[in-house]
Amino acid sequence: MSEPVQRWERSLPYRAVVSALVVTVVAWLLAAGLLVAQLLVSLSPVIGPGERDILRDAVIRAELVSALVLLPVLGGAIYWISLQVVRPLRAARVAAEGLAAGDLARRMVVEGPEDSSSLARSINDMAAELSRRLADLRAMAQQQHQFVSDVSHELRTPMTTVRMAAEVIHESRAELSPVMARSAELLAREVDRFETLLTDLLDLSRIDAGAAVLAAEETDVTQLVKDEVGSQIPLSITFGSELRVDADAGVIARVDAIRLRRIVVNLLTNAIEHGEGRPIDVVVRAGETAVAIVVRDHGVGLTADEREHVFTRFWRADPSRFRTVGGTGLGLAIALENAELHGGRLDVWGRPGQGAQFRLLLPLAPGGDLGAEPWPFVPPDAEASGAA
Repeated sequence: MSEPVQRWERSLPYRAVVSALVVTVVAWLLAAGLLVAQLLVSLSPVIGPGERDILRDAVIRAELVSALVLLPVLGGAIYWISLQVVRPLRAARVAAEGLAAGDLARRMVVEGPEDSSSLARSINDMAAELSRRLADLRAMAQQQHQFVSDVSHELRTPMTTVRMAAEVIHESRAELSPVMARSAELLAREVDRFETLLTDLLDLSRIDAGAAVLAAEETDVTQLVKDEVGSQIPLSITFGSELRVDADAGVIARVDAIRLRRIVVNLLTNAIEHGEGRPIDVVVRAGETAVAIVVRDHGVGLTADEREHVFTRFWRADPSRFRTVGGTGLGLAIALENAELHGGRLDVWGRPGQGAQFRLLLPLAPGGDLGAEPWPFVPPDAEASGAA
């Protein structure tokens, strides 16, 4: 027998068709037998009228009994056929839902007709392939993180030497020609930027490796924010933006002050660069279990797609836009990681032409409950203008 014929005989449709034919033939045979018996009783010349009535009643009772017996048989056959179809589909649905939820170790039992067993094998093969590819991606990501960490560490030593030389030249720029003096300034600025990039890469590599340590201590969050706002005033003047602070007094929380300063600085410099010279509002609000630090600009704003990618590493909303502040493209990504390291949250609201708002929510103690939000996700002025 050929292979296609063997595969057809093992298939679920074949079994369903055969079962249906068997049940149909049995039903027709029973019905035909009863009909023939009734005709013989009616036409037989040797049976009297009284006996004929008795036999006819007996045939009718036999028909009823046969129907009562046949109906459950038909129902059972139909149920069995349906079960053969539904059971593998239900098992496939459960397996697919498990795979979608990330349970790549889930496998289906390969059994039953050819169609259902082929479906089970296909899903199992797909799960195995997904597991293999995911393992490869994780290994590549780990190698990438290790490479970035190693390179960053290796560049630290020569970078220190370059920085020392750049500082000597920069301090002596008054004795240099105007062209050389300008070159010294550019050298010092780019060395600072490169050191910032190295620091960011090292910080991210530690976070990715799970080696980041949170040095939490009692911190006056209000004063910390005011200090960082003061340090950014020269930059805001350059861009023509006014920094306005509205802070609750004496907000105390257990935070890593160094990491919190980096978050605040990144949010401020980002707002200044994209604020288009308009006022920038900085808000500090304390709740029962959390503190909110909000930086709201009224600049170019963000589209829905930009909001989805704003925390992506090295991502820029407009690649053609000149980066005047000299950021690394990692500031907001690191800010998000540091917020989550505290057990907090950093989110963003924005609309084109209406500016953006970055909202940092931190528990008053690491790992604590954020509880009620001290500041809304949508800025109050945006709500007043109908910009939800």
